[in-house]
Amino acid sequence: MSKSELEKWEQKYKGGEYTPNDSPSALLVEWLPNIPRGRVLDVATGMGRNALFLAQQGFAVDAVDISSAGLAIARQKALETGLTVNWIQADLDIFDLPSQTYDLIIDNFYLNRPLAPKIIEALTPEGILIFEHHVLSCRDMVPMYRDVSTPRAPMNPELMLKPGELKDLFRRLEILHYEEGPVLKDGGPVEMAQLVARKA
Repeated sequence: MSKSELEKWEQKYKGGEYTPNDSPSALLVEWLPNIPRGRVLDVATGMGRNALFLAQQGFAVDAVDISSAGLAIARQKALETGLTVNWIQADLDIFDLPSQTYDLIIDNFYLNRPLAPKIIEALTPEGILIFEHHVLSCRDMVPMYRDVSTPRAPMNPELMLKPGELKDLFRRLEILHYEEGPVLKDGGPVEMAQLVARKA
């Protein structure tokens, strides 16, 4: 992550500009009954909403993020709720994921394309990946299609998936669920891709 991006997130967390959704991912909640308890990696955990939920459900959780400010908030929440999470401050551009370690990896709204093969390698045999992210659409690329009154996903195309890209990034895995299209989020429709896949 660039220094400017890191500073942006640090300021958001420290300045109270960022109002997070404290609820866990709906996709994660939906698939949780199908996932045996084990070791989890929460990629780019932010303020730890999914990590804390998984710890509450009995998983051993490693949660990685580059922001010290975000992790400080997450640690405080863990302390207040008596939950144990292994919080790791690291830049995922250079962080080495341990091989065949995690029974579940979750990635919500963090796109780092070179990390994809490392995520696959970090899964145990039969390990599950749950990944969801914004998808670039014609409304993002062509201003005339955009409703500027509606909150939208980040407009930087490099931070958004291309149509069909998520499935391609993890084509080495067995796809259990894949959905791509508009969903209601933050008061308006946004294009999303959701993937649940298993390492054969």
